[in-house]
Parts: sequence; structure tokens; C-alpha cells
Amino acid sequence: PFLYVGSKTCETCHSSEADSFNHGPHWRTETGKQKGPQWQGCEACHGPGKAHVDGGGDLTKIVRFETLTSKQASKRCLACHQQSESHQNFMRSPHLANNVGCTTCHSIHAPKIWRNLLVAAQPGLCYGCHRSVEPDFSMPEHHRVNEGLMSCSDCHNPHGSFLRHNLRATSWQAEICQKCHVDTAGPFVFEHAPVKE
Repeated sequence: PFLYVGSKTCETCHSSEADSFNHGPHWRTETGKQKGPQWQGCEACHGPGKAHVDGGGDLTKIVRFETLTSKQASKRCLACHQQSESHQNFMRSPHLANNVGCTTCHSIHAPKIWRNLLVAAQPGLCYGCHRSVEPDFSMPEHHRVNEGLMSCSDCHNPHGSFLRHNLRATSWQAEICQKCHVDTAGPFVFEHAPVKE
């Protein structure tokens, strides 16, 4: 506990980061309901700050996410977020396997989209990597993603899934496609091939 200085100390030098932190959902770590100082405020993510402060802001004495690998940064985020059902598969997800970690899509201190702290809005955020699927949404028959009537994450769980293409599951554990396309649910004598493949 003596290694932790508290968020008020961090604010003296990092006022803009503290302001964004206080406007996002992570301020709740300050309420003291967590297990101890290592789970509260700035130091919950950046580690104990005493050596950093005593060193006059020595950057080698604090956890800086820009110096971490995607896996290391994601492990820090998942220390709290792994309990969320939608994040449980992230460490074995195709995103992390391809060096896309939490901080690739999310930003605590500079989000462009405050809901979910995203660095950009969907679908542009997803198209940044998934270039090959972008033209599919300009075809005459397509899901209305570009029109803003649905988003990539309506169907795909970016944090990983046990289903193909990281598809989300319905409450009855079918692929999410059947939530809208109920005519494909079956059972049929001749099954709908795209659902079965």
C-alpha cells in the first residue's frame, strides 16, 4: 500500500488524462469498493505510482501502455474486465492472435466514441483491418451496416467467441443470424447450407 500515491497525486501532472478518466466509466474504480489501492483509480491500470513520482516523473517507473505488447496491455485490462461474459474469450481470440489488443480499439484517455471508449466509430474502425469485407456492404443485397442501421458488433463479438467468425449466439445458443433470419432456423429436411457450413 505504501507504493500507491492515489489518483489525486497523478492529477497534479496529468490533468487532461484525469479529466477524461473522470468523464468515462473507469472513475467508478475510485469509489473504494475494490479490494485495495492496486484496484483503484489511475494505479489500477498504470501500477503503483510512488517510484514514478519520487523519480520526478521517470517514465521507466510507471506502466505505460504504449510500451506494452498487445498481449501485455490486454492482460492488464482483463484483470478487471475478464469477469464480463463478453470478454471471457479474448485471450484466445483471433484479434489478439493477430496482435490486435484492447488498446487498438479502445482508449481510456482519448476516445472518439465515448460509448465503449472506442478510438473510432463502427464500421470504419472494423474496416481499418477488415478491408476485404467492406465492399460486401455496397452490394445490392447487404446488411445495412454502412447505413448505420446495424453495426459489426451486433453480429460479431470482437472479444472472441466459440462460434465461427466470432459470431454472437442467441439466448437459445444458435448463431445470431437466426435472430433476424428466423426462416433459416429449421429443422428442415434440406437444411439451409450457409447455416450448416
